[in-house]
Amino acid sequence: SDLLVEVGAGVVIKKSPEEMKDVIESQLSKFAEVKSHVLVEIGAYSQSMQDIMREIEHDQRDSKN
Repeated sequence: SDLLVEVGAGVVIKKSPEEMKDVIESQLSKFAEVKSHVLVEIGAYSQSMQDIMREIEHDQRDSKN
């Protein structure tokens, strides 16, 4: 028996359970890739923030001397 799946903008199509399984597996794979990319980006931003904080601390120490 087919399943009804909304594909966006109110459009609904029929998919077999096997097709749905393939779609879901593909989406999960894409989500994993995006998650990995986002984590790399967060790491880079975190490193940049730490560098900026070190610079500020260094500048503050220099201004006191």
